[in-house]
Amino acid sequence: MYQVDIIKNTETIYYSRNEENELLGINKTLSSSIKILFENKTIRDIYYYKQVDGTLTPPEDFPPNARELPGFNWRGEEQLLQKSDLFKGEEPPKLIKIKGIPLPEEQEDFFDETNGEPSLLNENSRLSPEDLKDTKVDSLGVPIKEVDSFLLDKKKLLEKKKKSVNGAKKKSE
Repeated sequence: MYQVDIIKNTETIYYSRNEENELLGINKTLSSSIKILFENKTIRDIYYYKQVDGTLTPPEDFPPNARELPGFNWRGEEQLLQKSDLFKGEEPPKLIKIKGIPLPEEQEDFFDETNGEPSLLNENSRLSPEDLKDTKVDSLGVPIKEVDSFLLDKKKLLEKKKKSVNGAKKKSE
């Protein structure tokens, strides 16, 4: 997951920390909608839209009874961390025989993404099946997260440029 959009009557309480993980302040913000961008399972950026009302308050000035969202129930123990968590606590699915399709010999093979089939690569291809799996670097050796960050920054720059051009057009009209 890299982005979460929360729409209509949003409220956040964000605990701002420095590199040493010391609490700098608590930011309680209300807005019409929020966009949260993630990188490596941590929050990278938060964007608040329309009717934004919030401030960063030193921890000693923030009342203890306001440090949690009313009615919020954290259910972290239910969080899915890997594919196998989808069926945690349940019996393995019972595979039904379909005419013309053989059942896998072992249940574990059922969720194997290759399903034991030979690679669909042409025999003259220079690629191997391992080349097609998720990688952490691109073809030039640049980490994928850096490429993603670069593309996000470029997109923001283009959006700013577009807004400034549209603003200039409106002023000239």
